[in-house]
Amino acid sequence: MHLTDSETNELEQPTRIKPAVVSVYYELSAKYLEFVNHEPELDSSKFLINLIDSMIHSNTSSISAPCLSLADGILIVIDCISGVCLMTETILRQAIRQRIKPILFFNNMDCALLDLKYEPEDIFQQFQNILEKINTIITTYGDDNNHINDFI
Repeated sequence: MHLTDSETNELEQPTRIKPAVVSVYYELSAKYLEFVNHEPELDSSKFLINLIDSMIHSNTSSISAPCLSLADGILIVIDCISGVCLMTETILRQAIRQRIKPILFFNNMDCALLDLKYEPEDIFQQFQNILEKINTIITTYGDDNNHINDFI
């Protein structure tokens, strides 16, 4: 069960039916402000973070695109066991088109190590395969003008 699952049919099945959006307000303490690039005249210690839990169904990308257009950045969570799924690729392509730089996060490392007993070399190979696929998507759909290729 996901924290953002709210509808009865979402609680009964492991997939999301529509995107769930949760807004979080965060104020950064003064001691960490030096690490944030900001304009001196702006109060950049306050952040509104919109968390969008997208679905894994490939036919719902028309719903995800408007949600993505509200974003300044995107954190893409990739299951390190199953790798890059179709919806992850679709959202990454949409982010590239909208010039939103992605941040990748590998999830379920604990399951790979503890439950599935993956060897460190197996996990390394899986990470390498995932990163190669992500880099292929970025080079295929990115262009020289949107600076997404700076991540490679």
